[in-house]
Amino acid sequence: MKTTLNLNDDVFAAAKHLAAVRGTTFTSVVEEALRLLLTAPAAPPYRFDFPVTHGTRPPSIDIDSNAAVDEYFDRLEWGSSPS
Repeated sequence: MKTTLNLNDDVFAAAKHLAAVRGTTFTSVVEEALRLLLTAPAAPPYRFDFPVTHGTRPPSIDIDSNAAVDEYFDRLEWGSSPS
């Protein structure tokens, strides 16, 4: 099957050079590269492990309550619960 590809000049030059070194065709190099890419196993999804700390921590707040969040930030700003 024939097709047209638009390749980066550097990629084209590298594939052309590899074909010459191997004594094969440019088409064979491109076909092999595509085959390797298409049959390679998928990379596992990125997993981020959150750090777990033990010891003192700020008091828990209900983040669904605007009043609780406001009170928490007021305590941070004023150093204690404002009256």
